[in-house]
Amino acid sequence: TSMGDAIPKFTLEFQRTVNIKRLPHVYLMVYDFFCFLNFCRNIYFDKMMRLRQKQSKTMRLSDLEQTDVLKERRLRENRDSMEKPILKIQNLNLYFTQYARGLRRRELHPLRDLSCKLFSGELTAVVGASGSGKSLLAHAILGILPYNCRMEGKISYQGEVLDETRLAGLRGNGISLIPQGVSYLDPLMRVGDQICGGRKDEATRAKCRQLLKRYGLDESVEKCYPFELSGGMARRVLMAAALMQEPRLIVADEPTPGLEAMTARHVIRHLKEMAQDGAAVLLITHDLELAIEMADRILVFYDGTILEEVKPENFREGRNLKEPYTQALYRALPEHEFFGGE
Repeated sequence: TSMGDAIPKFTLEFQRTVNIKRLPHVYLMVYDFFCFLNFCRNIYFDKMMRLRQKQSKTMRLSDLEQTDVLKERRLRENRDSMEKPILKIQNLNLYFTQYARGLRRRELHPLRDLSCKLFSGELTAVVGASGSGKSLLAHAILGILPYNCRMEGKISYQGEVLDETRLAGLRGNGISLIPQGVSYLDPLMRVGDQICGGRKDEATRAKCRQLLKRYGLDESVEKCYPFELSGGMARRVLMAAALMQEPRLIVADEPTPGLEAMTARHVIRHLKEMAQDGAAVLLITHDLELAIEMADRILVFYDGTILEEVKPENFREGRNLKEPYTQALYRALPEHEFFGGE
């Protein structure tokens, strides 16, 4: 019972037991005392309510401030990761030793002083003529060069040099290759086992089926061998296998030849989504229009090195193209009637 309710009850009881006419001053003193207690009670609860409201407001402000601090910290971390390349190539040179006639040896130099950087959250396209060494760049990053190749220069992944030991642990996990040829598929292993990497748990199988569905392939493809697939289906299987582990760095070496335009655009759009989720994507392609549409940066490759880096909007509008070869690529686009020369 509250104190406000207790006062009238006490008054009635007091009236029954005490003669008010004889002791009016006692009655008034007791009544005033209880009124004073009720007044103090109201003041106390009013102050407590205000204090709680103030504390609640302070806590809400504190939570908002903490949320803002966390958001600012995450943005700062994203900016730092964007400023620090996930892959850095410095002065890369490749030399191939070949035998000519008889025992005479000669040395070829297909990649010359090549330097570039790949950043998280970006899709970087490499465009250039066939035979200029673009696939060799992909193989150098993955460490799958032939035995007669000698490499000079430095390749760093997340700030540390990529050596054979690191590559053995990162290949297929942190770094994935989408190869140019479908011969990379094991002809004696079913497609589903190759995509899952030998794992048979239900979660892995479900993810495999999800990737196959994303690339327009039926679940029955899991049970197929590579020779039962068409060229376009095999390329989509290679895409699914490469993206199964959600790598931080994706090297896509001509992933769209043999695919119809809609499917090719869908494949590149998926790579773009992977980049937007934080991966770094290196797209080696001959499809200049698709590179201009999807890439964040375009590296122009010619004669074993990178001539210049171009923004897609500049390539689209023909602005700030410094090198003659880059200008020729721009003029060779379909909207310019494939005119590559003066």
